[in-house]
Amino acid sequence: FPSHDRAQWLDRKDMVFPADKPAVFAKILSAQNNTTTAMAWLVYGSPQEEHKNEYERFFILEGACQIIYADRIVELKAGDYHSVPPLVAHELRVTSNVPCKCIIQYVAA
Repeated sequence: FPSHDRAQWLDRKDMVFPADKPAVFAKILSAQNNTTTAMAWLVYGSPQEEHKNEYERFFILEGACQIIYADRIVELKAGDYHSVPPLVAHELRVTSNVPCKCIIQYVAA
């Protein structure tokens, strides 16, 4: 949807990166039986992880990052979407000079 439409809810005062700037900050937007959605800011990235029973979905809003798998690297920038399937080890590395702001969704497999 057009950027002016999403700015109405993405740029609200309660959806900004906190002044003390932790390395990772997330704000839950919605939590239902099978899906949790959060707005997240990552300064450096996240350690390697593997989800047993859920997909992890990323929609990048600002900044850039890499999703690093054992056999490949996926480059993501603002506007990109990527889904990590269950049982796949991955880590996220921020590649921009600004925190990577994204919507992360965990969806039951």
